[in-house]
Amino acid sequence: MGLFQHSVLNKYLNEADRTKIKTAFQKLTDYFHNPVIQLQIKEASILKEENVTKQIYVDYSSFKHDLYNDLMVNFTKIVFAFLFSVFLVAVY
Repeated sequence: MGLFQHSVLNKYLNEADRTKIKTAFQKLTDYFHNPVIQLQIKEASILKEENVTKQIYVDYSSFKHDLYNDLMVNFTKIVFAFLFSVFLVAVY
């Protein structure tokens, strides 16, 4: 199902100024079919992708570092708690 009913679309399409639509479409195609503009868009997209990839790597590295530090700090507590619980089970 479309966003608008066909009767509503047809009404506005029939009322639209065809010369303005053609002019606007021509401007659009002139801009986006320009090889220089296409190259700029592609380069900007690649740059954005590289920045996102770098940020993901930085975030992952930070997460990994924090996780390792947390494990090292809490490892002795966890081992002690585990051994204490095993001792309690063995005693009772």
